[in-house]
Amino acid sequence: MNKNKAQIIILLLFLLPNIAWPEKVLSGSKSLPKEFNLLLESLHLYSPEAIEKIRPQIFSIDYHARYFANEDLLFLIKVEIYKTFLKSYDVPSKIPVDGKSIEVIKLAISKSQDNFMTWFLNALLKDTQDLINNPFYKEFLLQKDVNVKIQKVDYRKAQKKAELLQSWISKIYPSTDDFPDNFKTRLAPKLLESIANIDKSLSFIVRESYSGIKITEPKLDSDLKFISFKDFVVPEKKPNGLTGESKSVEDILAPVIGSPLENLPAPVPDSWIEEPEANPILPKPANDAEWLEDF
Repeated sequence: MNKNKAQIIILLLFLLPNIAWPEKVLSGSKSLPKEFNLLLESLHLYSPEAIEKIRPQIFSIDYHARYFANEDLLFLIKVEIYKTFLKSYDVPSKIPVDGKSIEVIKLAISKSQDNFMTWFLNALLKDTQDLINNPFYKEFLLQKDVNVKIQKVDYRKAQKKAELLQSWISKIYPSTDDFPDNFKTRLAPKLLESIANIDKSLSFIVRESYSGIKITEPKLDSDLKFISFKDFVVPEKKPNGLTGESKSVEDILAPVIGSPLENLPAPVPDSWIEEPEANPILPKPANDAEWLEDF
């Protein structure tokens, strides 16, 4: 165990008695995209007080999701998550996306402490690598260096994607000791915004296209089909002298800091629509998509 990790664990052990444990955590079914399930399952690590506040939205999403075929539901939710996280109101950065960007993201991945952050950073890494290898982006940079007016559509698309990626890359400072916590504060609003946007999108489509079809609305937690509220279980502390299976400090702290990075499955090139029978994988990061043109 390295020195920094030991210091973090000691600090967490000191703070454990004062942690405000969430009463509920969220969990999604296999009918939902893995991105959304990771978002739901990690929400209590980002904003535990928000889980009860978004209860009406969760019920609304669960209800409206029943109107859609499985593949349509997967696509709609997946797109809303990517749109939300790529949408930026920052002034476009003039810093190019390059090899240094990849180094920064890889270092951030190595310091991630929860599943959602790890997925998001891996998706960011994949899109960054794809952009750097894009011949249109390389040509765009050459033309930009000689002050040529960018007119070709493919060059402008590459420029726009670079700006979207750089808006996140510029917020990543993995060399700082408090990087995971600081980056969580940047991701947390996007998690909640994603849930709100998914709710709006599904309810709008149902209202406009399925007005003649009525499905019973869920009223109780037990009525939910796609998302569930589960009681948060605080790790039990065994009395001194009690024998039994011993757990490491990392195991005890897992509900607080998320699953260790080494336990996370790596992204694979399989379609994100397919659901594996065992050993679930992180969803495949998005490739270039036409909907990026809408930003």
